Amino acid sequence: MRRYRLKLPVALSLLALSALLGAGPNPSANAELERQLARVLPEVKFDKVRLEDAIAWLADTTGANVWVAWKELEAEGGITRDTTVSLTLKNVKAITALELLTRDVSTLNCPTGVKLDDGVAVVARYERRGADQVTRAYDVRDLIASAIAATEALGRTRAATRPAAVEEVERVQTGPGGGSGTLRRSVEPAASPPPQEQAADALIKALIGNVTPGDWRENGGVVAGCRYFAGKLVITHTPEGHAAVAAFLDVVRKAK
Repeated sequence: MRRYRLKLPVALSLLALSALLGAGPNPSANAELERQLARVLPEVKFDKVRLEDAIAWLADTTGANVWVAWKELEAEGGITRDTTVSLTLKNVKAITALELLTRDVSTLNCPTGVKLDDGVAVVARYERRGADQVTRAYDVRDLIASAIAATEALGRTRAATRPAAVEEVERVQTGPGGGSGTLRRSVEPAASPPPQEQAADALIKALIGNVTPGDWRENGGVVAGCRYFAGKLVITHTPEGHAAVAAFLDVVRKAK
């Protein structure tokens, strides 16, 4: 068992997720594997650790069988055993940590993911499929409210250090003789979109930038789409994509 000296650099913007692969795993064969990967790990800390070592640590810690398609990942995405990963999480399921690791090294040409196949967690290329798209609504009112509260607190801090209106000074001619005077006028700050829309837009950008980014129509893809309506994210994606979306939102809630 290797020992790691790891740091804690975590930024929400770096958090990235991978979708579950699979076209119908065997429930009975995967029951024990699912139990192992559902184990909640008090802390996961990787700081520029080799991908092979990070996956091995998760496998050793949970007792799960994990197999990586190294040849495929290297040939299609340049992803090797020596590719480094950084990830810091607390109180997270092992399957979520494994998905995050695979997403961290994923590329547009080789999106990687995890498939539970007959008792083995297979890390391989994630094949996008559009035929089985479904639309689901995710209640994100709690995330929106938290974002608005943080934004309003920041706004109050800024307002206390500057005037509400900015005085603009302009030199103007006052007569035919070429004299000049000073014209002063107040310029109010430009109106901003409603806080709820700003928070929703930020959440969507984080989502489509981290969860299978090449799939979203907003990014030029054809598989998935996302819009905000009445406190919910209405998302069209594959079942595997929805699994990644749910995991992403779970991580965001834990990071609040």
